[in-house]
Amino acid sequence: MDGERQRLGGHRQERLLALLLINANSSMALTQVIDALWGDGPPATARNQVYNTVARLRRELGDARAAVVTDGQSYRLDIAEEQVDFMRFSRSVDRARRFAREDAPADAVESLRAGLALWRGSALDGMHGPAFDHAAAKLTEERLAASELLVQLRLDSGDTTGLIAELTALTGEHPERETLLGQLMTVLYHEGRQIEALRTYEQARVRFADELGVDAGPELRLLHERILRNDPTLVPRRPAPVAAKQRVAKPQSTAPPIGEPRFLPRDIADFTGRDDEVGRLISLVEESADTAVVITALDGMPGVGKTTLAVRVGHLMADRFPQGQMFVDLHGYTPGRRPLTPAGALDLLLRGAGVPPEQIPDGLERRADLWRSTLADRRMLVVLDNAVDTPQVRPLLPGSAGVRVLVTSRRRLSMLEGASSLSVDLLPPEDAVRLFHRVATPERVGDASSHVAEVVALCGFLPLAIRIAASRLRNRPLWSVAHLADLLRDEDNRLAELTAGDRSVGAAFAVSYQNLPKATRRSFRLLGLLPGSDFDEHGAAAAIGSTVPEARRLLEDLIDANLLGQHAPGRYHFHDLLRQYARTMSDPDERSSAISRTVAHYLELGHFAGQVVDPGRTADAATHPASSLPDLRTAEQVRAVIAAEHRNVVAVMELASAEGLRDEAARLATAFGPLLQRQGYLDEALAGYEMGLQAATSREAEAALHRSVGLALITARRLDAALRAFRASLAIEEELGNEHGTGRVHVNIGIVHIRAGRYSDALTHLNHSLDLLRDVGTKRDKAAVLVNLGVAHVRLGNHAEAIAHNEQALAENAELGNPHVEATALVNLGHARWRSGEVTEALRVLARARELCHRIGATEMEARSLYTTAGCLRGRNPAEALAHGRAALVLAREIGNRDVQSQALVILGQIHLDLGALAVAAECFHEALHLTANDGDNYVELQAHEGLALIARAEDDPGRARHHWRVALAHAESARLPEADRIRGELTGEQTG
Repeated sequence: MDGERQRLGGHRQERLLALLLINANSSMALTQVIDALWGDGPPATARNQVYNTVARLRRELGDARAAVVTDGQSYRLDIAEEQVDFMRFSRSVDRARRFAREDAPADAVESLRAGLALWRGSALDGMHGPAFDHAAAKLTEERLAASELLVQLRLDSGDTTGLIAELTALTGEHPERETLLGQLMTVLYHEGRQIEALRTYEQARVRFADELGVDAGPELRLLHERILRNDPTLVPRRPAPVAAKQRVAKPQSTAPPIGEPRFLPRDIADFTGRDDEVGRLISLVEESADTAVVITALDGMPGVGKTTLAVRVGHLMADRFPQGQMFVDLHGYTPGRRPLTPAGALDLLLRGAGVPPEQIPDGLERRADLWRSTLADRRMLVVLDNAVDTPQVRPLLPGSAGVRVLVTSRRRLSMLEGASSLSVDLLPPEDAVRLFHRVATPERVGDASSHVAEVVALCGFLPLAIRIAASRLRNRPLWSVAHLADLLRDEDNRLAELTAGDRSVGAAFAVSYQNLPKATRRSFRLLGLLPGSDFDEHGAAAAIGSTVPEARRLLEDLIDANLLGQHAPGRYHFHDLLRQYARTMSDPDERSSAISRTVAHYLELGHFAGQVVDPGRTADAATHPASSLPDLRTAEQVRAVIAAEHRNVVAVMELASAEGLRDEAARLATAFGPLLQRQGYLDEALAGYEMGLQAATSREAEAALHRSVGLALITARRLDAALRAFRASLAIEEELGNEHGTGRVHVNIGIVHIRAGRYSDALTHLNHSLDLLRDVGTKRDKAAVLVNLGVAHVRLGNHAEAIAHNEQALAENAELGNPHVEATALVNLGHARWRSGEVTEALRVLARARELCHRIGATEMEARSLYTTAGCLRGRNPAEALAHGRAALVLAREIGNRDVQSQALVILGQIHLDLGALAVAAECFHEALHLTANDGDNYVELQAHEGLALIARAEDDPGRARHHWRVALAHAESARLPEADRIRGELTGEQTG
């Protein structure tokens, strides 16, 4: 402190301070600190040790102690940027990169030297563990990147003094860095030491082959060849500023001899990113071939930058093709132009290759023969840009093995024999932001980083859209990036805003659209109306109004045209801008019909999926799914469909409501809500129910939806809200005189009372429900009442009644065959047998339940079977019990089920208490109480306070123990639980003691 070295009292304080410095001015949760300090095996006392370490660190920091801030269960080190070397270093590097972009290399060099001078040895030397290793690796990478940039800037300016020594040391420490190796080779060559430069490459090549089994990269190989040829352009001179990582060993163009065709379009100065694609293309173009011409086909959606990429690679490899580079635009997708015929393209190519016009024959075959003979024994690059299809390209292919061909097309040229393919994707977000900055200029962008990120996202990371948006900003001095973002947020007008001069995203899409066959164009328009992020062939068939095989063929056509994407087998998606374009092309009549078919498809899907996984929920008999639906025969198949479609379901409900299909929207909510809820998509289920209630057109639908809302709220542990929903449903059912509906609602109210620990009240409603449903209910209804009666009885200590009710439920379900009823009854039966002391039989039943739950996707019941199994194993095998309890907690957290989380935590707390891990046990009990704070479960709270009382007793704190015993007794008496007598005895003992 105050410029002097300060020694801390212990290694742990040093590690904690280093950890907080790595994350300076950012909060770290206590659990993150524990993970960083101890990894996968923290001691039971880890929390207390962290508290003590923080306290000691503050004491040892003296006047600077206030910098270590406690924020709830998190810690933060508040410190100025200039007080931390790595932050000063990062700022210096950022400043240097800005100077380099602004063509101020001297300032950039000065800033880099200042930043690198801050390093004094390895990053985080002596600190080990995943968190420190990761941070050290990141810092080391930043240091090396800065060193490489500094070297490159000096090379560009011709300042090579001392560089050989510096680079020799750096390559010795980092022999795998090809950029450093290339820079060392370049400096050696510049200093007239060509043999040493070549020897450096050879040593690296052998090392890569022996140690890694790989070849040197294409840029290093290219540099080696240029040094072999004594390329004079390798002597450093001051070039126009470009991105540092593109400077190393980049070939410099030389004027070709007269007669050598060099027809590539200009290479754009603001080319950004695509490093992986450039490297792969160079490798493909360099591919050796003894007799066959090497062909590489680039495909991608309109505006993704295929031509720009091909031209960049052509310029980078200019010196590899000493006899010329040909380029021809085939106009496959040029607005207002017909695609060039193969014969017309050959005429242009032959003229460009120096064949006099009068010697060019008529006829495609004769021109193709002359083209192949003209290029025989030449080493050339031919770029065939903007091809419409394979038949247009095939006659233009040379026959010489020395010729390399790059073809770009919006279509995948899968039938182009012998071609290697590369699909050009959208820009990664980081490169998209960089492109926007470079086109718009840093002065126009300023510090609006968040708005820039939003703009490029609204452009869908499509290079053409980004260039247009950035150029509009650059040319409108009164605009800000925020204003541009506002314009692009309007989805209906976004395509119109992405137009500048003669460039338009919509126009680029239009050419591809017009080139489609009529049926495929119609499919493109109608598929754009599908809501949600993606869709399958069944949803596509519904929207198109076709069979599934026909839809599959049309989908593949659109994929080949790069107007549709596929991120997983069987799942298709649009680029956002393409979807908006497709929607603008549909007329009102076909739009209305397609939406009606889509809504009907999802209604049928939800209805049949519900019958498969929950037979008997409705009186309708299950039927085989319609041909347009996926073949749903098992619960596993339904689970997979819901996992893929859960977001789309809510989007379809929104679409139905917006289109005035109110009855369908309500029916969709009723059909899909239970399916979504069962798989843990609770937010989607609640959103769907809310839309369904707003759309409902009948009292019957309202009653059903209020009841469904209540069931979802139980899962969310909002018990008071659930009770209000059930009472609203009950009022409607009684108003309608519907005994069946009334009986079902009483079951649900009984469940609320069970979850709240009001077991006597639960029995009242459940028995009343059984009376109502005895004559009008389905077997599933009766089984549902019986399993819940079993739960209430086991909590009240009536174990024999609980076992009998669950076995009766299984008997009722034998004919019904409902896997969810069976799973619930088995879990509850296992719980009842455990509480009655039949632990071995309980474990057998629970194993059967667990397997069934997992198979059918009943995640909540699977978690319940796991924590009940943990309770059974508590006294037999604590380690296995802990494993089951933790697995239950993980599942419950995944689906957001607070009730299951709280019960799993109580079981885990009891096991840790048995093992003497008092701090961990207390944490489990307190977290369980936190989860039940608003809608408390008396049984859970009783057990948690009982556990805390036992911990207080073990820690010799009788006052705290009496407090917890009293609270536990209050919960037991409130719920009229049999544990009350035992707790009174414990409390009496504490008071006597």
